[in-house]
Amino acid sequence: MAKIRTTMTELISLVVTDDEHTNSNQFMRERIKRMWSQWIDGLDRYKRWIDQSSTQLTVKPNLYNRIKLHIHIHLGLLTLGPSVGIEEEINKGGPLGELVQWTDLITALYLLGHKVTVSKNIAQTVQLLRDGNFHDTPCSGIPERPHLVYTDIRGFRQIEKRKASFPKCKFRVLDSFGTENKYNLKVPVQFSRLKLNLQQFQTFFPHTPDNSFLGFVIDHSDAAPMIPRGSTDRPIALVAGKVVQMWKNATAYLKTLSEFFEIHGNVADVSDAKQLPSFVTNHKVLSGTEYLGLLKSATVLVGLGFPYESPGPLEAIAHGVIFLNVKFKSPHNKKTVKFFEDKPTDRQLTSQHPYIEDYVGEPYSYLMLPEDTEHVRETVRRLLSTPVDSGYIPFELTTTGYLERLNALLNHQDFCTGQASNQSTTFTPILAPAGWSCNKACESVERLSPPLTVLSGPQTTKESIQVVPSSYLDHRYEYARPRTASIKWQRLRCAPQYFTELNRADKLSQLWNFTCRTNVPSADMTAPFVDVTRGACSFQLNNLRFSCTYPDPSDPVKPNIQRICPCHTRLLGQSTLCEQCV
Repeated sequence: MAKIRTTMTELISLVVTDDEHTNSNQFMRERIKRMWSQWIDGLDRYKRWIDQSSTQLTVKPNLYNRIKLHIHIHLGLLTLGPSVGIEEEINKGGPLGELVQWTDLITALYLLGHKVTVSKNIAQTVQLLRDGNFHDTPCSGIPERPHLVYTDIRGFRQIEKRKASFPKCKFRVLDSFGTENKYNLKVPVQFSRLKLNLQQFQTFFPHTPDNSFLGFVIDHSDAAPMIPRGSTDRPIALVAGKVVQMWKNATAYLKTLSEFFEIHGNVADVSDAKQLPSFVTNHKVLSGTEYLGLLKSATVLVGLGFPYESPGPLEAIAHGVIFLNVKFKSPHNKKTVKFFEDKPTDRQLTSQHPYIEDYVGEPYSYLMLPEDTEHVRETVRRLLSTPVDSGYIPFELTTTGYLERLNALLNHQDFCTGQASNQSTTFTPILAPAGWSCNKACESVERLSPPLTVLSGPQTTKESIQVVPSSYLDHRYEYARPRTASIKWQRLRCAPQYFTELNRADKLSQLWNFTCRTNVPSADMTAPFVDVTRGACSFQLNNLRFSCTYPDPSDPVKPNIQRICPCHTRLLGQSTLCEQCV
């Protein structure tokens, strides 16, 4: 059985894999040490909510009766020979978001009591999988260990190429920007055609319900400000751009901001002072506690439009620093921005950080139009008149929220049996308007019931305290409750694991009293759907084709075609879990 572990030294030995990965070893080791007390606090809170919950109620996580899984971690992004450059660029301003996610995953799996093995070498991983004698093993006859392999798209391709023959249903693939249906099955390019259940792709942010949201944890370690607030003539604005290239075409925007702020940077590759505007104070590249001290000196963190969806802006918000989120004049996608050309998604990014735009917003972040000088001035005046008293971390990005979500995914997701990927059977079926995706249809509906399953709050009599049990949902309510006005939390979400429940003619008759005059099997990504004018029904032939996101907004509307959609409520503070899914 899996038993909670809280010894950090054993965990550190897991992530330090070899002598060739000194940069990533150091980064992961330092992040674990810096955040260890946060993890222990989060784990204690999660346990306390469970321990204090009534045994009379069924909505309660399974923490004490779990199988101890052997989970192998293969970090394909860090494999050398050839290298993609991430290992070498860690201390030079390179991207760190994926390394943050991997470190947090390993930490949480260890704390939850599972056996974890880690490799940054494909030969080691293949040897482990081949030793398991998995060749040509069907999913129904999978040996006991390893139970799961977590990797990324590069790592998955490495394992497939070397014919390790580990069952595909046992993979979990970390995928920052997500994989959409048509790219999962189409002719392969760099990140396409893995032919997995879309829920096996685990994303950095909750982009699409087709994929699973794994996420990461926001570091809120304490540090003294490098420059005490109030010690400068104007408040400090720290620019979020670690390499010079990110500052391209930003001078006019920063010049306007300099009317209100003292502009500071943290740019690694400056070789000539003229590469940055003359009014910028640059601190070169700082990391860890040093960077945190600089961040806590600032009033605002200035986004420049890139990088997309990094953890940095949320770390700033956690420390009470307001993020200036660039609003794009037209959406960024694979047709308009080279960065997305080879990504297996048609996402339309409306801002630099869509998660903050959708789930956080003011007063912790403001949308900015850098090319509109008057808009910039007006927005800055507004934010300076509405100071933020403290930091904010969305619950799902805290250590408690992460442990809750990961434990739920491990307990409920099963892609080998073909069953729904969690224990809940409660979902809301919707017949979408013509031309709408299930994602759009579900999010157009507000939840019909309050988030609590039992009475909560102050009890007025001794009898009421005895009669009304205290549920897990009650205990987590105040801590998990969003502190922003975003309506996303109150909207339903598409639940693709239940498409199989609706992919039958008898369900149409039962739910909507609809009789299929014709019944045509289809591999179209919009199936299952109905044409109510003709009484025509189409049901999905291929379970890998189920998708919440089609038709895409750019697709031509198919008149009278209405998608059959499974939706569920959102667990308070968790954008992707349902209330019965913990």
